[in-house]
Amino acid sequence: MDKDAGWIAYLKQNVPFIGVIAAAFYIALRILGAAGFDSQTAYAILQAAGTGSVLAGAALAVLAFMAGPIVLREFVSFMMPSA
Repeated sequence: MDKDAGWIAYLKQNVPFIGVIAAAFYIALRILGAAGFDSQTAYAILQAAGTGSVLAGAALAVLAFMAGPIVLREFVSFMMPSA
């Protein structure tokens, strides 16, 4: 079995997990960017605003980027049903 084929199969099976990891990384970069890439300031932002509200606000920004590919995939699957 080809090593690359196994890796690709693993990625296909774990698409939601990879999406969550990518979203978390994006949220962390946004918070760090707002804090001037100072980890103590980023922690203070999370504590002052509340972790839930900060993550929810950042997640809403991420959903805008994720909605396009999801809608496109559904549209293509609707227009070209598999035989």
